[in-house]
Amino acid sequence: MSAAHFPQASAVPLWTTPKARKTRARAYTTKSSGTLAQNPWLVWHSVRATGFNISGPDHRLSEITALRAVEEKPNELAYANARRTLELAELFEIDPTDVTASAEGGVALCFKANGMYADIECFNSGEIWAIISDRINPASTWAVETSTARIAAALIKIKSELNA
Repeated sequence: MSAAHFPQASAVPLWTTPKARKTRARAYTTKSSGTLAQNPWLVWHSVRATGFNISGPDHRLSEITALRAVEEKPNELAYANARRTLELAELFEIDPTDVTASAEGGVALCFKANGMYADIECFNSGEIWAIISDRINPASTWAVETSTARIAAALIKIKSELNA
């Protein structure tokens, strides 16, 4: 049995069903027993038993690594920006190799290919930063505006650099 932590927020799409793609759920605010949880946990076996499918971005965020290793855990703003970035990454067919907690507080989406490294970090402050590095020369870093168009542009730039 595995469990995943989700940020508390109302009306955040958590999963979809084959019949109703717009299903919204608040299951992440309860324990599997149905009681309210201070730190909400979703038990995957109970979700699978009901026939729901977790969406791609939500599934990736549920697998976030290094949560115990960081001092400042990702907050709702970091999760929301990371989710939007993951949705756009899915659209542009650029799959992060790792989704992890940022050492500075937030969520980091890491991309590795052809000896290149890139990441987009969604910080708890609401800022988004991107980095591209060949691990030999100085890395290229830049601030990414939180608009969908700017996040998409950063992802396209990362995809073109990694595929070069």
